[in-house]
Amino acid sequence: MNYIKTFFLVLFFILSIYFLGILGRKKSDGFPLAEILLHGLLRLFASFEVIVLPFIFLRAKFSYFFYFYCFVLIAVIIFSIFKYARYSYKYIGKKVHKFISTLDIPLAAAIIMIIFQMSMLAFYMHLDADDAMYVATAATTLRTDTMYQYAADTGIIMNTMPSRYVLSPFPIFTAFLGKLFFLHPTIIAHTILAPLMTGFAYLVYYLIGSLIFKKKKGMIGIFLLVLCTFQIWGYFTVYSSSTFILIRSWQGKAVLAGILIPAAIYFLMKECQTNVPYKWPLCASLSLVLAASLVSSMGIMLLPTLLGLSAILYCIYNKSFKPLIKCVISCSPAICLMVIYLLMKFGRFCP
Repeated sequence: MNYIKTFFLVLFFILSIYFLGILGRKKSDGFPLAEILLHGLLRLFASFEVIVLPFIFLRAKFSYFFYFYCFVLIAVIIFSIFKYARYSYKYIGKKVHKFISTLDIPLAAAIIMIIFQMSMLAFYMHLDADDAMYVATAATTLRTDTMYQYAADTGIIMNTMPSRYVLSPFPIFTAFLGKLFFLHPTIIAHTILAPLMTGFAYLVYYLIGSLIFKKKKGMIGIFLLVLCTFQIWGYFTVYSSSTFILIRSWQGKAVLAGILIPAAIYFLMKECQTNVPYKWPLCASLSLVLAASLVSSMGIMLLPTLLGLSAILYCIYNKSFKPLIKCVISCSPAICLMVIYLLMKFGRFCP
């Protein structure tokens, strides 16, 4: 029975992020399918962060948020399906056929290695001390129908919410998926989210490789193959990138390190290759900042710092302040969250 639930969860997840990612795009534009999936994942995380925080601060029940977010998400997806379903049928078929026609031996070998790594995460499980906080928080959320009102490690009612974790409620996202498909958060985290997030990490690296080797398509497979080899043999410390992508990919900090920061680099590289001056990926960077804020409290500072430094260099190169202004706008949610964190840390704001 759990295998059937897992199948429908993965199917729902892929279809949801596809129709979220394609929403708002012109049918005449040319864009890769992998980029649509990446945009959909970012929009899913960003919308979750925006909607869940007011419910947490108001100490509302988790079930209230669950039904409200389900209603919003389903409404948006249905609208996107009605608008893009007929076009998507032809578009996906054309993109898949094009990908198969350009498939070479190195790329096929890289895909096999990626599937192997994902299967290892699905059938085997890594445990560490972070399970006592992240998975336990998701389980406590479902058990008590509250969000950050009970200590995950002891079960004691907390007088104030933990400022370190409450602004990045990625465990609530795990609990949301668990309630949606009647699966325990441990199964969601270790068996489903872990391989999915690893797959998305390699999806981002595929997009980066397609920019680096734009005129040498055969090199993308070699790039991914070398990357897979280094990732498999890269577990020399618990802080290496290989550890986060292959061992701890279900954790929010791993999503930040393995997916969101490389995604930011991809979008910045893509804009640098365009011939349009003063252009800045406003929508993508805004989704990135909100998604990073959801998955990890470090993302509230790290990703805006990366975007801000890139915007400054971009302004110096183009001799214009327009990219910096757009960057500040896209980073404004993280700035607000930093202020809220400081207020909570010093007792000025106690939800």
